Amino acid sequence: MALIKSGSWQVFLHYGQLTRSHSQAEALNYSAFYGDTDITHDTGTVGYGSPMHRNYYTRGANHNVPLVNGEGEDLGPLAERREWVVENGEEISPLVGELLEFSAAPARVAAGQPHYRSDAKARRTLSIEGDTLTDVANVESAATTPQKLGLGLHVQGKVRLPANFQADETFAKDRPDPFGYWRNVATAVFHDRAEFDVDYANAVVMHVTVSTPGEFHMWHGTTPDSPPRKRESFYVETVGNSATFTTTFAPAK
Repeated sequence: MALIKSGSWQVFLHYGQLTRSHSQAEALNYSAFYGDTDITHDTGTVGYGSPMHRNYYTRGANHNVPLVNGEGEDLGPLAERREWVVENGEEISPLVGELLEFSAAPARVAAGQPHYRSDAKARRTLSIEGDTLTDVANVESAATTPQKLGLGLHVQGKVRLPANFQADETFAKDRPDPFGYWRNVATAVFHDRAEFDVDYANAVVMHVTVSTPGEFHMWHGTTPDSPPRKRESFYVETVGNSATFTTTFAPAK
């Protein structure tokens, strides 16, 4: 894990795991606080005997991570030891990830997962400039055909949803299990950029922008938080073999 802090922002980046046991598909997930206000956090999980542990809380779509066809990091079978990778003469677990850059001032951290999935790699850069938190997430697929490349974004406030969002009752169809837990789903199409405000506790309002080149789809819904609470979530999706998603959080003026 890595931590950056500047001004009112404090951001935690979880970029890998040492072992398969108890791991979740949460590599490159981040949590953020603005002062005492919880902007986005890790939900943890429920009892291991619950279907929601296996089908929701441990899966990529429950985290702020890049997604390939709706899935996050591939952890491999629980019962098997994943083949370690030899890099620069040293054996390392493919779950560990790489810390690519770290700076306390200016506050900036970058990490990558070259073995994010069997046919995909991912990286993320988080930086704080003034009062703005910027996240740049990139995912690349080595598949020979275009893939559904996406990003999960979860917020602990109340979203002022843009008027162009329309109800989508078929959202979970043909998507991985975690999307079946979404409720009150609405969707909209954007080109290059989407913007909205989120009302948080302590009278904090964040102006959020999400951008990726070209046309992309965005879905919004209510999802499980740490039980019994709920939270609001976004899923952003484009089609191709490489995608970069840039998200900014800035206090509304």
